[in-house]
This record gives sequence, C-alpha cells and structure tokens, in this order.
Amino acid sequence: MLDHGGCGAVAAMRRTLQEAGVETTEGDLRRKMGVAKLEQLRGLFESERIREAWAIQHGEALDEPGLERLRTRYRAIELETSERPLLPGVMPLHEFLRQLGVIVATTTSQDRPVLEQMIRMARQQGFHPAANACPEDAEGQGRPAPYMCYQLAMHLRLHPLGACVKVGDTVADMEEGRSAGMWTVGLAETGNEVGLDLTALSALPAAERNLRVANARTRLKAAGAHFVVDTLPDCLPVLERIQQQLLRGNVAN
Repeated sequence: MLDHGGCGAVAAMRRTLQEAGVETTEGDLRRKMGVAKLEQLRGLFESERIREAWAIQHGEALDEPGLERLRTRYRAIELETSERPLLPGVMPLHEFLRQLGVIVATTTSQDRPVLEQMIRMARQQGFHPAANACPEDAEGQGRPAPYMCYQLAMHLRLHPLGACVKVGDTVADMEEGRSAGMWTVGLAETGNEVGLDLTALSALPAAERNLRVANARTRLKAAGAHFVVDTLPDCLPVLERIQQQLLRGNVAN
C-alpha cells in the first residue's frame, strides 16, 4: 500500500549495511524482500561475498548479536522516514471495497514500531485497514509462514481462509498467501519485482518497462500467485472472478 517499488525499504537496508562497511547490490537487497527483517538480513549473509566483506571490515564473522544490532539500526533508519505516499489507486479501491463490506487488513515484514509509523502515514492519507499484523505478532514468524494471516483471521473472525484474498508484490507474499490457503494476487508493476519508484518507472522506454513487468509477472506466478496484475486498480476484475468462484462453492486451492 506504501513505498512504490519497495524503494524506501531497499534504501534503508542498503544504508544499514553501508554504515557497517559492507556494500550490497540491488539484487542482494531484493532477493529476500518481504520476509521478516531479521530473516532478510540473515539471507543477505548467505552470500559468501557479503560474509567476506563483513569479516574484512570487522575482523570476525557476523554472529546473532551482530544481526540483531543491524536489525535495530535498520529500524532506526526506517523511523527517520518523514513521508511515504500510498500507491496510485489505493483509495478508490479501498473505498469501493468498504462500500461492499469487504474487510481489508495488512501484513508486513517490518517490525512493530515501523508498522505503527506506516499505519499513521496511511491513515493521514485516508487508508484505514481493519487490522494489521507484523512478525512480532506471530512470535517472529513472518512470511512465507502463514501465521500473520492466521492472526488476522482470528482477530477479525474470518473463516474460511480459502475465501480470503492475499494481495502482495513479493515472492514471499505469494508464498505466505498460499501457505495460509488463500487466493493470491501478485502486483507486478508497482512492487518489488520491478523495483522502481513512480518517477523512474514513468521514465522508462515502453519496451524496457514492458519487459520488466513481464519478468515480474513470471516470478510472481512461479511463486504461486493465482492471478497477477500490474496495479492495485487492476485487482477489481480479479476480485469479481474470485467472487464468482466462491458463489460456485470453490475456495482457494
């Protein structure tokens, strides 16, 4: 709902590692995007190149306390964010679903303090989800595990989960939704898999933009998405198709 292309989160993670003397690539930073931040950091250090860079800079391998310190610094950098606009089309879709009585809730890879800040940003722009969950709400078990979805379902008294829809822009989002037994809709153009803010995306030549979006669609579909769309407004016809399936008695599978 916030942070077009996941660019803010990527910049915060890049700065966290740079301050520790470790340079990372865009691919490094996006490979595990969507999982809990501690797990994303742990995933970065699966790279031999990054482990070696850390060891050269610090004289020893990174240990668990070191990971926690990086996570704490990442959180502090994220909390410096002054503004993060809603993605285009969020509010018309949100209002339409509200009028239909559809409950909207969110999960995130961010820690609770960052989530609370993002909720405030979203509410200032008119977006008011019924509930929100982060990895701490599920004993640290973020995506791709289904437990944040389970927490929301219990809190909102939603059943069956096969009649719920998970919308997200990362591979981990799709895996989370499938693990929870939900319908899954991948967002290609505005999300992590294209990885550009609105200005940069708009500046791309049409052929390059189309190629990036096509590759993003392929990755999200391979991760288990039932449907893949480009932007949030494109979800409406997909939600209508899902509603028709539910009316026939077909839940997600």
